[in-house]
Order: sequence, then structure tokens, then C-alpha cells
Amino acid sequence: MKIIYIDVLFIVNLIPDYLLLRLTGILWGRYPKRFRLILGSVFAALAAIPLYFVSFGVYGSFIAKAVVCALVCLITFGAKKLGGVCTLFTAMSFAFAGAVSVLCWLGVSDGISVQGATVYANLSVPMMIAATLLAYCVIRLIFGHGDAVQGGKSSDVEITHGSRNIKIRALQDSGNNLCEPYTGKSVIVIGANQCVDLFPKTMQDILTSGESASDMFKKLAEIYPGRFSLIPYSTASDNGLMLTFKPDTVLVNGTKQDYILGISGTEINAAGNCRAIIGV
Repeated sequence: MKIIYIDVLFIVNLIPDYLLLRLTGILWGRYPKRFRLILGSVFAALAAIPLYFVSFGVYGSFIAKAVVCALVCLITFGAKKLGGVCTLFTAMSFAFAGAVSVLCWLGVSDGISVQGATVYANLSVPMMIAATLLAYCVIRLIFGHGDAVQGGKSSDVEITHGSRNIKIRALQDSGNNLCEPYTGKSVIVIGANQCVDLFPKTMQDILTSGESASDMFKKLAEIYPGRFSLIPYSTASDNGLMLTFKPDTVLVNGTKQDYILGISGTEINAAGNCRAIIGV
């Protein structure tokens, strides 16, 4: 009789789920806080235990997996565009399961046990971690096209306005195709708190007030006419108007570039201490 170890079942699901949720966020353009990633992966790993031992049948298994997937994504990413996030997370999970199956087929493990609505892989912890990291790298390469993912290439950006200056690290993302409609200038997306040092105190208060982009534009345009504008933006998870600002100079890796700043109400916190998003 095959012996199932609860701790192995938990860990076999915990580490892959964390990495797959992280990758889902990267590809979806949503960067949840680390504690939410941990909560989501812990919930997924705990849910795998009863799902393994309870018999659901074909349709019951599908429903159980769908419910768990929805709850995991809700915990990690919130309710916004939940269907799209679940679809992407499911695709990542299928890809990972395929990678583990290949390793088992090659004889790395003595096999996989499928029961209820989940999978138990009889892998040692070091082998499981190695398999997870290998699958993670392959999935990133295939689905993320190498560079268009968090943790990919980055640029050092220096922005100057008058006597004020900030330096930030920007993630290179091919998904950032924002440009100003009238001038065609590309947009570097940056959080409001990361660019407030470019402005005097009065303007800092407006930018960090939490008001809508259009309301902030009305106030800021009176102070700096011609410097601020509004542009439409659309992502897989959101759309609306973004406040933009034309600084005096922008240096990207030491070279002067013709960029404008897109000021986001959501702070950017990507890997490698990146606090902005720049197109590639």
C-alpha cells in the first residue's frame, strides 16, 4: 500500500504554488505584496490535502479545482478581473504539472499518485525544489518571452526638473506601450510617492492625495501650465486616464532620452528594487 506523507503533500504544493502565483502576477501585470503571495500559496497547499483524499468524481473534481483556484487568486490578487487571473494561473499550473510528469517519466521519481482533485508526487524535497525551479524558468521563458517579466532587465533612470532630481531603477517591460497621443513620446510609469521629490510641497500634497487623475490634473495644470496632461491607458486588469508630466531631462543608463512620466496611483514594487516601468 502506498504511504502518503501529509508534510510532503503540503510542501510539494506550497513551493510550486508560490512560484506560480508570482509568475502569474508578473505576466498579468499585477504585483501583490509578498504576504498575499504567501497566504495564497499556503491556502492552496492546505486545500490540496483534503482534495487528495476526498473522492469527487469527474465533474466534482473540476468544480473543486475551480473553486480552489478562484479562492487562491482572490486571496492573492483581489477580486478585480478575477476570471482572467484564474485562467492564467490555471495555464501556469498545467505547464508545471507537465514538467513534473516528464521528470517522473524519466525516472527521477518512482511515480505520481493522482487522487481526488490533486496530485501527489513522490519526490524528495531537494528534487522537488529543483523540479520547481526548472519548470519555473521554462515557463517564464515560454510565456514571458524572456525579458518582458519582472526580474528581467532593468535600466537606471535619472529625472530632472529644475533644480530637483531623482534616480530610480526601472523594469524593462515590452508590455508598456504607453505614449502621449499628441507628441508620440514614450511613457515611463512611476508611482506618485517615487516622483514627489521633483515637486514643491504643495504639489506633493496633491499628487499623494488619492484623488482621481482628472481632479489632480485640474489643480496641477494651474500651477504648471503645459507640463501636465492626461492620457488614456489600458491593461489586462484595468483602464482609465493617467496623469503625465514632462520633466526637463530624462537620462536612461546615462543617455538622454525623450520620455515623459506617467504617474500611477499604484506604487510599483518589482524585483531588483525597480520602482518604475519602462518600455523596451
